[in-house]
Amino acid sequence: MVSTELVAQGYAHITPDLMATLERRAPLHSEPGTTVGELRVYDVRDLGGAQRGRAR
Repeated sequence: MVSTELVAQGYAHITPDLMATLERRAPLHSEPGTTVGELRVYDVRDLGGAQRGRAR
């Protein structure tokens, strides 16, 4: 989960490369907030090599 406003304000550290990877390879859902920015939820299971449907 990424809050674009918290990233912009420096409260959440995420590199530009990681943000670009999430945008390109793992977008799941984005909602406009009642304040500034968006709350973005990403499905990152494929990025880490996890197998869907299998409990670990």
